[in-house]
Amino acid sequence: MSTVKIINAQTIENSFVFSLESDSAARSPEARHLVPLRLRDVVERAAAGQSASQIYLGQKGAERATLREILDVFKKLGRVREPTSAAALKKSWLEFEIFGFNFLPEMRFVRSQPGALLLVLFMVMASLLGPGGLLRLYEYSGFLQRHNSYEGSLWWLITALTMIAALRGLLLTLLSSLLTGVVPRVRLAYRGFMMDWSVDPTRIDADPEKTNRVLYWMGSAYSALAAAGILSWFVTGTMVNDLKLLALLMTLLSVNPSRTGEISRMLDSLFSEPARPAAALARTRALIGLVWSLCFFFVAKNILTANYDDWWLRLNLSGTGEMATVFVIAAFVVGLLIALSIDFAVAVVRTILGPWLGRAGIALRRRKIVTVSSYNADKVLSILGGISFFQGVDPQVLKEIVTRGQIRQVPTGARVIVQGEEGAEMFALLEGGAEVLRRDRLGLEERLADLRPGALFGEIALLRGGKRTADVMMSEDSVVFVLAKEEFRSLAERGSSMQELEHRVALSTFFADCPVFQGLPAETLQLFLQAGEFVEAAKGSSLIRQGSDDQNFYLLIRGRVLVQSKGSIKAEIGSGGFFGEIALFERRPRTADVTASEDSLLLKLSRDAFWGVVDSNLGLAVALEAVSESRQNR
Repeated sequence: MSTVKIINAQTIENSFVFSLESDSAARSPEARHLVPLRLRDVVERAAAGQSASQIYLGQKGAERATLREILDVFKKLGRVREPTSAAALKKSWLEFEIFGFNFLPEMRFVRSQPGALLLVLFMVMASLLGPGGLLRLYEYSGFLQRHNSYEGSLWWLITALTMIAALRGLLLTLLSSLLTGVVPRVRLAYRGFMMDWSVDPTRIDADPEKTNRVLYWMGSAYSALAAAGILSWFVTGTMVNDLKLLALLMTLLSVNPSRTGEISRMLDSLFSEPARPAAALARTRALIGLVWSLCFFFVAKNILTANYDDWWLRLNLSGTGEMATVFVIAAFVVGLLIALSIDFAVAVVRTILGPWLGRAGIALRRRKIVTVSSYNADKVLSILGGISFFQGVDPQVLKEIVTRGQIRQVPTGARVIVQGEEGAEMFALLEGGAEVLRRDRLGLEERLADLRPGALFGEIALLRGGKRTADVMMSEDSVVFVLAKEEFRSLAERGSSMQELEHRVALSTFFADCPVFQGLPAETLQLFLQAGEFVEAAKGSSLIRQGSDDQNFYLLIRGRVLVQSKGSIKAEIGSGGFFGEIALFERRPRTADVTASEDSLLLKLSRDAFWGVVDSNLGLAVALEAVSESRQNR
């Protein structure tokens, strides 16, 4: 196991805060990680390279970390890759630090949530009602001009942004102090065109009360506009309008939902419960991003159109100093417009056109699939024999499968499986590569897996057909082996020689039907096949006895079992269920008897095999743990 080096570790209230040496900007608040203090030992052991099962089974005492908490720690340490939908958010140019230093060490302060609420209300009122407030009309022409000239405008731009940033930082320092009772750490840093006052939000993120977190990030969203509203009382003329527009641009850059700003922080707080799916957060972020893009595009376009003629004239007729200043300002606004146009187009496609383009694109991307008759059958047999799904299958049966199947050459971009269509074939990837894609109701595609040579997919269709649950698209020119459902059924009539293969197909069907196991990577499914043992249990067979120390885990592929304790029936589990996990998680004797109430097919995993699966897929283990807790609370 690889190790991770932790730096800047410290204890804040009941939280453990740390950075990673691998972080490119460990001094930045965004690079700091925070966990409850009781998980400090988990962090240190995970950083030392221990596996999830070693950490979980090695815990002592009553207050043990759950697998969900261990998974969160692994994510923070970079030992578990985030899914595509949870990819890191981009930063704006204002966040890239040129130089900076820390000041204002942490000090105790009066904690007052009502005081914080009053401060946020004051910030909202200042952002709306001041001479530079949102309710005042905006004048876009003459942006950043000083006495009808752009001489010195660059210095005015830096000064104005720095004043807004300083007052904004002061307001946020006070707000954080009122909410946490401690003056936060502050950093002065030069970013973009300003000297920024950056407030460390670690204590806010550590606050267990969601209201405080949402209140802080709401105040932070208004802070630049509030600062401009306050400053506008002390300046006159065009400077008031410049402050308004600069504060509006700063706010729009800061609340961009596609970056780690206020909107993202509020959404993360509101969608932090496990019951709220990541897809809901992604859709909400996309819809807010569409509105945000429209607002920002409107402001930037108005600045450009109102000043375009004047800028063009000055670029051609002005002196070198003024011409250079105009060029910098114009380039900044045009650059914003180009970036925003792209963001807006992407948001429109994802939120409005996605459902239609996703379906229409299928027909456009599917290409003619050509059957290859000259491909070497011995090579196919060798590749299929190396796939865990076929390992242990009678060689004669495997040869018959190759004989009855087809070899097809598939070009890049072709979709051999389409979500929603009826399934009638199984595929094995012999050469090339493919992607497994799933579309949601909005038509947004999520990449579930990458398939390489030796991958098997679509095998569920061999037993029952049914509609496909995802697309499989070739990412490069590929060769696949195809077995039709009818051919498999004719082979199944041969009897016992096909039994093992039928069991494996049934297991694939189990994984597709059981919500806990859906979407598992091929590597995890193969681990089940390699480590598990198929068990056929006749009606009345005893599988688990209450009080015994056996620690096997069972997947009920077909059939039904009764769960009884002290003579009373506690539950009945049917096909697609599982049992035996409580003894493994709680490390105690069996809590009930389990008996087959009809002829059943199961896959049995030993204790070591179970924890091997846990280490290979922590997300699955977290789901099993949740089911175990639910069963114990009945």
